[in-house]
Amino acid sequence: MGLVRPHVPQLKVEQLLDAKVSWIAKVINDWFAERGFSIKLTDQGDPNTFYAGSIYEQLIHWLVPGERWQLQGRNGQTYPDSVMMENGIAFWQSSMFSEVVASIKTRVDEDIAYMVMLDNPSTEPFGLLQFAQRIEQSLNPADGFGELQFPMVHIDHETDVSWLVNLWTRRDSGQKAWVREAKQQSILKINEKGALAKSGFGMSVSLEMLVFQRKPLIIDRPFLFWISRKGYPLPLFSAWVDYTEWKDPGDLE
Repeated sequence: MGLVRPHVPQLKVEQLLDAKVSWIAKVINDWFAERGFSIKLTDQGDPNTFYAGSIYEQLIHWLVPGERWQLQGRNGQTYPDSVMMENGIAFWQSSMFSEVVASIKTRVDEDIAYMVMLDNPSTEPFGLLQFAQRIEQSLNPADGFGELQFPMVHIDHETDVSWLVNLWTRRDSGQKAWVREAKQQSILKINEKGALAKSGFGMSVSLEMLVFQRKPLIIDRPFLFWISRKGYPLPLFSAWVDYTEWKDPGDLE
């Protein structure tokens, strides 16, 4: 994620990213709990281990709110908690992907939300973010669509980041540091008013001693959702949404 690292200070200035470090696991766990996350780091019982956490959180409001709707999924199920939008939206075709992409304007000019149907998401680390980036960089306007229908969403699950365990680096002093534990939790809520995207990441690190009839685009299959902000090389958040997560999230707070 070398492309993102230079933008971390600006993300903090814009209050999209917060971070905390402590020699005590409970301090990080309590901080996560206060911010609505359930992930917990294990106390390693080692005075040479420190604990770090970071939280990305972004609440966006649609420029023009949608209407509550009922949607028929491609799986045959009916989803009464859905949304229909006719304004503040645009449709795009990607040169690298066959499905039509929808974008939704928000109250903040720099923030745009995107949706595109995707049945088989990447399972590689950062795969969704990179896939979303490639799509966004290859968009051209698509004709023939006049409204957007999509399900409300409520995701709250842990992401497997075990591949980080045992990765190591060296400090300027030459002291070796390696990851002993890593956990990530993603939360996404989407309704007719907007979306709330949150991601919490924690890890313990040990230091080495030492104009025609327009049809609707209906998001009726699993889909990829992401949020972009102008000036950043990668989307700030991405999530793959399956049928099981098509439900009313309630309030976005």
